[in-house]
Amino acid sequence: MSLRCPGRGPFLVVAFIGCLALHGVGAEASTAIWPQFRGPNGSGVSTSAHPPVKIGPTNAVLWSVEVPWSPSSPCIWGERIFLTTFDRGELQTRCYNTEDGSVLWQKGVKPEKLEAYHKTENSPAAPTPATDGQHVVSYFGSFGLVCYGMLGAEIWRHPLPVALSGGGFGTGTSPIIAGKLIVLDRDQDQNSSLVAVDAATGKTAWEAPRPDATGSFGTPIIWRNAGAQEVVVPGCLWLKGYDLKTGEEDWMAEGMAAFSCTTPVVGADWLFFAGWSPGKTDSPWPPWDSFLERFDKNNHGEIAFDEFPESDRDFMSGLDANHDGKITKADWDIILARNAKGRNVMVAIKPGGRGDITQTHIAWEFTRGLPYVASPLFYEGRIYLISIWQEWGDEGIGIGFY
Repeated sequence: MSLRCPGRGPFLVVAFIGCLALHGVGAEASTAIWPQFRGPNGSGVSTSAHPPVKIGPTNAVLWSVEVPWSPSSPCIWGERIFLTTFDRGELQTRCYNTEDGSVLWQKGVKPEKLEAYHKTENSPAAPTPATDGQHVVSYFGSFGLVCYGMLGAEIWRHPLPVALSGGGFGTGTSPIIAGKLIVLDRDQDQNSSLVAVDAATGKTAWEAPRPDATGSFGTPIIWRNAGAQEVVVPGCLWLKGYDLKTGEEDWMAEGMAAFSCTTPVVGADWLFFAGWSPGKTDSPWPPWDSFLERFDKNNHGEIAFDEFPESDRDFMSGLDANHDGKITKADWDIILARNAKGRNVMVAIKPGGRGDITQTHIAWEFTRGLPYVASPLFYEGRIYLISIWQEWGDEGIGIGFY
């Protein structure tokens, strides 16, 4: 886990060796495996691990090492922990020893240009790497994909245009390894697509355009749906499944959150997805006139970023829908119209659907306690959620957990 301590840099902390006993399909019984963001197929679940009940920077700690600020998650294969970091302009993939935290190797790339990102909340090295025991694949929105061997030798690079993430927050999605393919969701403000590249060569296997996705941060998963392997991808307003071999769209379900940060999960044969973002019934934004009156200090009828408190500028810059460096009523109308289409909900989807399955394969829905950033967890027949509230007050946007 990564822990950030007030007044100090972040740390990579390993607490109690039982939390590393994560066995995966195809691995030897003694091999600790947590191969990607949220572990095996993004589930967040290990059936064999025994982590400590209380987790903190001093409880049951085997070792800790300071690392450059990185909001990404570690992935694990045997005695190696892989982590992405951003250090002095370099986008790095690092390999640590699980025994003592020593750095086994680190490799980096320097992009020509950094993507836009919120410095108060994100980093150009936010995506979690993925590994299959042969390849270690990292994705950076400012560079693209880069693949290393387990000992740190670079195998290939797959450069991509600098990402323009939804709201300018910065990249949040992580790559996954599915058999012989690396799968990456590149949802952006424009030119969104789902990309698969060959794990051995880094060459494009297929690319599926996603014109209705204007920016999301969830990571894809694989669903074995009625005999077919599908890549399930969250997005804006839709949830979609794509054939893993070809990239062809198999099905879609509408009526989801306007802006997805969460990752779907598979439970038994069913698929579960839950997401929340400011929507038509719970928007935190006041009327434009009230917003303008509060922040338009120059009375220009529009708001420059430096008119916001410094601590809020990164977040507020995400409201600049047309990327002209200021917030106007036109931006406000775009944001509110997009949110008005959103429907915050958790759904359970039955297998076997093709085409538009909104009316045919959604088994049930739930609309309370929905998660914004934290993805749902399926364990022993139950779905677990961490939800937030968000409201507009005298001090701005308030966010809290309950």
